[in-house]
Amino acid sequence: MPSALRQTDFQRYWAEEYPASPPIGFALREKYSDKWFRIHSLPGSKRYPESDGETREVLDRHNAVLDALLGTDGAFVLLTTGYSDEPTPALPLLLRMDSTLNLSSTFAFTATSDTGSPYWHFFVTALNWHRGCLDAVLAQVATDAVADVLVIGQEQKCVYHPYDGGGDIIVRNDEARTVLKQMFSAWLPPRADGL
Repeated sequence: MPSALRQTDFQRYWAEEYPASPPIGFALREKYSDKWFRIHSLPGSKRYPESDGETREVLDRHNAVLDALLGTDGAFVLLTTGYSDEPTPALPLLLRMDSTLNLSSTFAFTATSDTGSPYWHFFVTALNWHRGCLDAVLAQVATDAVADVLVIGQEQKCVYHPYDGGGDIIVRNDEARTVLKQMFSAWLPPRADGL
């Protein structure tokens, strides 16, 4: 387990690495489109899994991407989001739904947005990657029970935003994006805009 994540350290990292966007998936995609690409989590761009086999496929694809982004035992930050109509932090739905999720070293900070709730509250914790460690989270995301989760590799300079239907990937540069797009070419969207 990595050392405790300090609020000031994470905020400093985010401000230096992603100054144009709050830690929100669609905003990152828009502001860092030169480092972005998307994969779909089911064949034929199907959005939601309807069987155990399709759920396994979704999890296999997310895990394969995270293996490539984070590496074996790579440190990462899990970010979850709570929403409210006031500045008081709201606990993310993920934390209310899954009490077994151990999010030690959490904190919150608030950003205003015009995307529904005026306040988005971000909770983060430092973890180490191993295949399957986020399956419970990813399964909730796949059915749209939970949204606005980010997996952030600070050393790897990457962000993974799983969503119901796939995952948005932000990497360090166009070269890294080209390599990963080739690696996951069978999972890329068929649309010209990459969505």
